[in-house]
Amino acid sequence: MKIAVIGEKGGTGKTTFATNLAGWRARRRPDSKVVLIDADRQGSASYWVGERQEQDDVAQIDVLQKFGDGLGVTLSTIDHFYDDVILDIPPGDVPDQGIALNSVDRIIVPVQPGIFDMWTVTLMDSRVGEVLEDRPDLKVWFVLNRVPTHRGNIDSREAREAFKTHCDTVPLARFDIHDRVSVRRAAMSGRTVEEYEPVDERATDEMNQLYKLAFGDEDDDDETQA
Repeated sequence: MKIAVIGEKGGTGKTTFATNLAGWRARRRPDSKVVLIDADRQGSASYWVGERQEQDDVAQIDVLQKFGDGLGVTLSTIDHFYDDVILDIPPGDVPDQGIALNSVDRIIVPVQPGIFDMWTVTLMDSRVGEVLEDRPDLKVWFVLNRVPTHRGNIDSREAREAFKTHCDTVPLARFDIHDRVSVRRAAMSGRTVEEYEPVDERATDEMNQLYKLAFGDEDDDDETQA
C-alpha cells in the first residue's frame, strides 16, 4: 500500500499524519516492511525516525529522503523492497505532489478549520478531479486537523458547511483530529500518540480512525468513512 499525505498549504499537520500512519502500521503489522519517504527538504519526518531509532520499545521503520525525479524513480521500484510506503509531501503545487497523485493508492489531505486553509481546498479538489479522470481507483480524503478542543467552538461545523459548498470531488472524513498536546509531545520523542505516556485515549482514538481510513483495514467501521 502506498499512502501520501499532501496539501496546498504548509503547517496543516502533514508530517504528524505521515509519521503516525507509519508508526501505527509498523506496530499493527510487525511482519510488514514499512518505509516513510520524506519528500520535504525540511526533513522533519527524517528527524522523527531518527528519534524513534533511539527507542528500543517501538516498532521500527525505515526512512528515505527523495525529491523530484528521484522520488518518481523510487516509487516505481519500491514495491520490491517494502510492503507499505507512506509519503510526506511538501506543501504547494510542487512536482512531488503531482508524482504522488499519479503513483500512490490513497491520499490524505489534512486541513485546518480556518479561512486561509479553506481557501486552498478548492484548488486541491479541482486537481484531484483531473487526476481521477485517469485514475478512478485513487482514494482521496480531506481530514480536519488541529480542531480546537474547547466546548462551544464552531470551527469544525463551519468548515464542514464550507466543504459542502466548495468541494465537488474529494470527500471530507466524518471524524476530526483535535489539537492536543499529547500529539505534539509524542512527535518530539519519535513516537506515535498511542505510544506516548501517559496515554491520551481521545487522541489515540482519533488517530486510530485516521489509520483505518488510510489503510482501509478490515476492522474499519462506517464512522471512519467519508
